[in-house]
Amino acid sequence: MLILIVGSASVFSAQDSASSQWLKDWLKPYQLSARPAADLEGDGIDSELSQLGKKLFFSPDLSLDGRVACSTCHHPEQGGADSLALPVGVSVNDPFLTGQKRLDQLLKQNPDDYERHLIPRNSPTVFNTSLYRKNLFWDGRVQYVGGGTSTRGIKVGGGYSELSPTRYQTDSLLQAQARLPMVSPFEMKGLNDGSHNNIEIHHLIVDRLASNKEWCTQFRLAFPPADEKVPCKEVIRIDAVTQALAVYQAELVFIDNRFFGFLNDKNTLSKSEVAGARLFFTSISDGGGGCSGCHSGQHFSDEAFYNLGVKPLGAGVNGRGLDYGRSNIEPGRPAFSFRTPSLLNISRTAPYFHNGSATTLAEAIRTHIRKKPHKTETVDKQNKNVVYLKRSFETIQKEALQSPFQELLPATLTDQQIMQLSDFLETLTDPCLLDASCLKVFIDDQPIVTPLTKTMTSGKQSSDKQEPSVNKAEILIPSFEKCAAPLGEKPGQNTQWFREVGVEKGIHHIRKVGLIKPGWIMDVINWGGVSSADLNQDCLDDLVFTDNDNRVWVYFQQSDGQFDQQHLSLKNIELEGAITPLVADLDGDYRPDLFLGNDGRFYPQIIYDFIDAPEAFVFSAVSGPALNASFGDLDQDGDLDTVMAFWRTYKSVRQPQIWSNSGYRKMEPASSKLPELRDSYGPVTLNDGLIHQKHEAPVFGGDDFTFTPNFADINQDGVSDILMTADFFTTQLWKNTGSQLQDVTDIREIHGSFGMGAAIADFDNDGDLDWFESSIFSLSQSSSYTGNRLYQNQGQYQFKNITNDSGLRDGGWGWGSCAADFNNDGLLDIFHATGYGNVPKTATYSSQSYKTLATQVLNNHSEFQQSRARLFINLGNMKFSEQAVEAGLSQVIDGRGVSCFDYQQDGDIDVVVSNWEGSPNLFENANPKGNHWLSIRLIGPPGNTEALGAKIRLYTQNGAQFREVRFENNYVSTHSRQQHFGLSKLEKIERLEIDWPEPFSVRTVLEDLQINQRHLVFHPALNQSLQ
Repeated sequence: MLILIVGSASVFSAQDSASSQWLKDWLKPYQLSARPAADLEGDGIDSELSQLGKKLFFSPDLSLDGRVACSTCHHPEQGGADSLALPVGVSVNDPFLTGQKRLDQLLKQNPDDYERHLIPRNSPTVFNTSLYRKNLFWDGRVQYVGGGTSTRGIKVGGGYSELSPTRYQTDSLLQAQARLPMVSPFEMKGLNDGSHNNIEIHHLIVDRLASNKEWCTQFRLAFPPADEKVPCKEVIRIDAVTQALAVYQAELVFIDNRFFGFLNDKNTLSKSEVAGARLFFTSISDGGGGCSGCHSGQHFSDEAFYNLGVKPLGAGVNGRGLDYGRSNIEPGRPAFSFRTPSLLNISRTAPYFHNGSATTLAEAIRTHIRKKPHKTETVDKQNKNVVYLKRSFETIQKEALQSPFQELLPATLTDQQIMQLSDFLETLTDPCLLDASCLKVFIDDQPIVTPLTKTMTSGKQSSDKQEPSVNKAEILIPSFEKCAAPLGEKPGQNTQWFREVGVEKGIHHIRKVGLIKPGWIMDVINWGGVSSADLNQDCLDDLVFTDNDNRVWVYFQQSDGQFDQQHLSLKNIELEGAITPLVADLDGDYRPDLFLGNDGRFYPQIIYDFIDAPEAFVFSAVSGPALNASFGDLDQDGDLDTVMAFWRTYKSVRQPQIWSNSGYRKMEPASSKLPELRDSYGPVTLNDGLIHQKHEAPVFGGDDFTFTPNFADINQDGVSDILMTADFFTTQLWKNTGSQLQDVTDIREIHGSFGMGAAIADFDNDGDLDWFESSIFSLSQSSSYTGNRLYQNQGQYQFKNITNDSGLRDGGWGWGSCAADFNNDGLLDIFHATGYGNVPKTATYSSQSYKTLATQVLNNHSEFQQSRARLFINLGNMKFSEQAVEAGLSQVIDGRGVSCFDYQQDGDIDVVVSNWEGSPNLFENANPKGNHWLSIRLIGPPGNTEALGAKIRLYTQNGAQFREVRFENNYVSTHSRQQHFGLSKLEKIERLEIDWPEPFSVRTVLEDLQINQRHLVFHPALNQSLQ
């Protein structure tokens, strides 16, 4: 029932306003004191089903690693919540430690960074949740949809689409809601499992319960089987678990309060409480507060979503203190909007709002007062949290003031009136909540705890799913019989170096920008990746793109140079939010796999064998956007591990960056072994030998701004290290000691300002890997836009910043980068994409006001609009010359991802650019000088079939060239692992040495290799001939 009290000034005489009887008479037609209708009625707290639900609610058996129970964050003695602003989930291993004691334990465990272990939303009370009849959760992710009560259904959103009611029994919102916390990594699932999807987690929970005789007895009482011989596992089902939880929570209805008693003549209210009620129920136009316009009905909630301009606290679901709320679930809805909470028992459920930012009722009321944009005092710019929270608050408040959907409290509200409203709200508390003996019946003081050893060993769980088990010896080695013959030496008669041929060759899909929500412009503008790889073993590299429209495009290269476009059909695989298509053989079976990043609407995932028999592995332990990834063998066990990048995601243990390969198509998070991501250290000046941190962007101190991760053996010890190219002065070098990763970044040398893409290669031909980092250069826009970086490897994890003398600094707004010998002269050159600020034609916006703001943000960077690519030609001695225009690369692009590969296998490196908007570009290299070349493709044993980590040294009369076979992440993009060597005018090589990686390390030496050819080289253990 919706109460909108509308009256005229003449209705409220001085005599009436002082009369309690008048208030009762005035409100009587609205039947506020009647028991409100519930979405689900309970069976009585003593019923077998309710008792089972109570047992489940207080047991840690519903959490995968036994660290929490439902009651940990929703305890009856703490108002059905936990009395904390932000809850402490699985980071404390004690399910019976609640509230402030749980937070104290977290502070003891993690005194310096406890905030990143907190769940970013306040625990809502479970009291009276059955009275919500439209939706549940702060963002309404569980909601009724459709028509009337007979035809409507329940929808589950927010990354939980696979838990939809079509797969489960769902009789109520409460039952649908009960499925979600068990699979949420920070709430109940835990942080140590990344190899099971949500459905499998439910199977694991059911398996655990079925292994315990106590649970079998409880479930048989609540769900008596027709035959007593029915095994326990058939009685205990996930639907039975959620039904019992829902029925128990339906009993937690506490509405016997003083206000309802007052309306029924059972008690009186004080003058202040009556005055507060009058303010509450009187419209703003009639001199009241208009509170009942939103806090309406017997439940005191209209269940709609509003942005009140609540100040940020903590990380925020979307990082930097931001939480888009309802618009995360329903794009297009106003950002920062949250469901109207019920006010029943409000005095017992502090702190208030979705992030617990108001500690008292008076503070919560003041937050509702209409006000001008918040003007904060001068803040400490060295405080890594204060500055970004200030800016986020300003963003939230500007959006709130533009919202047409609600009226806030009038600015004329006095302190006395705020106290009166607070006094009235106190009358909505059921006295049972203040009486431990009354609450006792709802609490299980003897919870069932199943030993984890029954269902878990060393972090590995069992489930009904048949785990893949493949013997590497059974994997068939491909014959490459379909390999197209290389074209051999080109005559070198073309005068034009590069020519754009994308549409001509059949590459013509359109990438759309799509929805840009408030705060998203800086996220959305980062996307647009591509991979080149041989997908069908014909030795011609094909192309893979995502288009930001939930589609994957594959272009199969044909022998005549055309591309056959195919929209990849991936049935039963969720592609919503898919970005960053990265191709590699990640399960080691010689068939290409596809990693897809995600913009936060789903999870990152690996689609194994995505061309012929796609099967998804979902990284369900990752919460929020996952921009990028790279792959290599960290532990030298012959399998490929994963490192991820989460640009703009809050640094949190919820975001495991390293995933260990634990077997065929099995990945497990290993982030507990990682060093901390760096806070922004700001520009560095060294004229006095000291590090001066000038950058005001400790504003970004709480976020992970990693862009481009890479595996690379920096010190030539045979073990892959990790290089994290990152934005906002946060680039890092992680040394792999064999047992752990250590941050060995020397910011006196490695201090690029806005690292985007990376090209890691031996630019000086001295036998080790140097590091190029694309960035932003401008003499007018910002003093921090200091351009690209080139770090020369000095050995023993020491790099020297030689940017000033390299000629590489000015790359405009750089993105994807690659190192390749584009003129085949024996020196590695650098290509990188550029572009920023172009106003997209295919974008949509959540509001006209944000469209205006986003357009302004883009136009503020007009210097970078209408950009062209950069081509830096290596002149030797680490000197480079930018020659893009001379080479024919004069076309305007808005590039992001870059892939450099030998299109048509004709002996030169071509480039494909994935643009932020529109069609890709394919730049064909004509090798006009006719220089000679040699290409090598390694075929490794099962597990590491692409021989990542192998070292190749080519010796000629001109000296040596060095390559490490790596998954080269250029920036949300990669290219095939074929290694290309330019030979200038040499007619022969002396020898080629290959050091294969562990655990099957061996050296292969090849002599008299024919030049101007591509050669396939198999690991000696494969007993295959050179091709």
